[in-house]
Amino acid sequence: MSDVEPSTEACEPEREAGVVLVWFALLLFALIAITALCVDIGLWYVEAVHVQKAADSAALAGAVHLPSSPTNAAATAKDTAAKNSYTDGAASGNVSVVATQVATQPNQLEVTVTKTFQGIFGAVFGIPNLRITRSATAQYETAVDMGSPANIFANEPVAPNDPTSSNTPPGSWSNVSGFTANMWGNIFGYRSPKGNGDARHAGVCSIEDLCVSNVNTE
Repeated sequence: MSDVEPSTEACEPEREAGVVLVWFALLLFALIAITALCVDIGLWYVEAVHVQKAADSAALAGAVHLPSSPTNAAATAKDTAAKNSYTDGAASGNVSVVATQVATQPNQLEVTVTKTFQGIFGAVFGIPNLRITRSATAQYETAVDMGSPANIFANEPVAPNDPTSSNTPPGSWSNVSGFTANMWGNIFGYRSPKGNGDARHAGVCSIEDLCVSNVNTE
């Protein structure tokens, strides 16, 4: 009976030599791709913030020309966007700036800024260029009348039934023809006479001040 020597082929490490290197190379490629994608996403996000700020500033700058001059509003908006490095029609950056007056709100200006952005590593991995579009709408509020249009402030108008009134018509301000004031700026306590100037809060008044039984009904 001859002795059989055990085989050691399954234990030979030469057959698995270099496997770790192969896996390392594959994982390294994937790691580089993920890192590159993260870098591009971060750059895209930063660029989107800049585009939004450019749209905001352009809308605010142009809206002051509304509603009277939408042409100047659009021109000012584009000029402001250009000062923020987003020039309309710039071939190098593929930038588009559109500024239009809102049809239903003539005091509002809508600005849309579009930028075609190319990442650093995106093209290497077949990621196409990204179009970043941001919009902003600004509204210009015209002057708001505050109080009396007369050139006086915080005074009680002459009562319509005051027989001493020489104004025409009775109860109107003498320096504003035909205007009957109904807003005053004086504020007094409840026990103050209405004739001192507060038509709403003062509780003490007479017949000349449109009061019944010395009670301020206003």
